[in-house]
Amino acid sequence: MEELEVSDSKSKDVIDAVMTLKRLFTFDFSNNLLPPQMIESIAHMIAKYQEMEILCFNVCKLNDNVFK
Repeated sequence: MEELEVSDSKSKDVIDAVMTLKRLFTFDFSNNLLPPQMIESIAHMIAKYQEMEILCFNVCKLNDNVFK
């Protein structure tokens, strides 16, 4: 998902599509401006895919409130 520039309106659709996968080991959000609405969806994704080994947020625009 690197550099997709996901809009606020489509961000939930992207995560919903990913959540249909049976397994997920690596996901790369690098170089994206992640809309606030997407952060909760990402947290649900992390909870579902406990076998995930790599989750990358390089050069993402996030603020400190995301990780509280």
